[in-house]
Amino acid sequence: MRVYKILLCGSGELGSRYLQGLKACNCPLEIFVYDPSETALSLAKDRWNEVSFYNQKHFISFHSSLEEIKKNIDLVIVSTTSNVRLQVVEQVSKLMVKSWILEKVLVQRVDDIESLARFITNDSNAWVNTPRREMKWHQAIKGNLDTKSEMHFAVEGGNWGLACNSIHFLDLFSWWSRNSIEHINTEGLKDKWFESKRQGFWEVHGTLEVLLSGGSTASLTSLSSEDKVNIRISNGLEWDIIEEDGLAKRSDGFILEGSVEYQSTLTTSIVESILRNGTCNLPTLKESSIVHKVYIESMFKHWKENENSQSINLPIT
Repeated sequence: MRVYKILLCGSGELGSRYLQGLKACNCPLEIFVYDPSETALSLAKDRWNEVSFYNQKHFISFHSSLEEIKKNIDLVIVSTTSNVRLQVVEQVSKLMVKSWILEKVLVQRVDDIESLARFITNDSNAWVNTPRREMKWHQAIKGNLDTKSEMHFAVEGGNWGLACNSIHFLDLFSWWSRNSIEHINTEGLKDKWFESKRQGFWEVHGTLEVLLSGGSTASLTSLSSEDKVNIRISNGLEWDIIEEDGLAKRSDGFILEGSVEYQSTLTTSIVESILRNGTCNLPTLKESSIVHKVYIESMFKHWKENENSQSINLPIT
């Protein structure tokens, strides 16, 4: 039986969850875990040992240098922070990579999106991990929406990390509506940004107003509160979706229950689909790049106008 070669770049909090998902794969894997931080590698080892599955015959090794990694990699997962992602992709591209999964936010500069595409020579074999497209619950919601009509979306909740996480909702709404993101208005954001939980990265509260093709719209609001995040959809009928509670209620009484699956669970099906079928439900790098360009341009302009006019990067991850 064939053994697939997997390279995981970045083994911190998120990367170690990817690793747990890889352990559950049925196809045999040779996994190389790369991170220059010994602390992150130690976390990955602990997370790997936390889960156990019978009959899986995987080989795993941990590395602080890419020079130790073999060439001809079937799949690379880049779960680093955005400030080093382009650099890592450039280095890893020399290892002859067949397929990629990239974490969001892709990069911190619009120009770097094009650079990513240059290093990943076949972008049809590269996907970006905005994973709600992979979740059965969100697929079921999409199946109950009228994609021929305009859709109006609203997200509101407390402290959900607007700068870091808006890209998830932008991709979700684009996918649900089959419309592209055309413009983002940042006038509703607060002037003052604040440091996020991750050192060196920043967040902001307020509202983004989004225009999609076909007349659809969206608003994304983050408040300084502990309110649950509520997704509302107006599409002939009204929807209220609270992901934390696993409830999607429609104004005619229809209810869809579900859940937001963990990364450790999603990784297994995504990776097996890529390895066996050459595809998955995640947006391709080409698709996601369109959303990222509009988003990064808008947020970077707001950052420079309100926080640091000399910045060359948007410090979000």
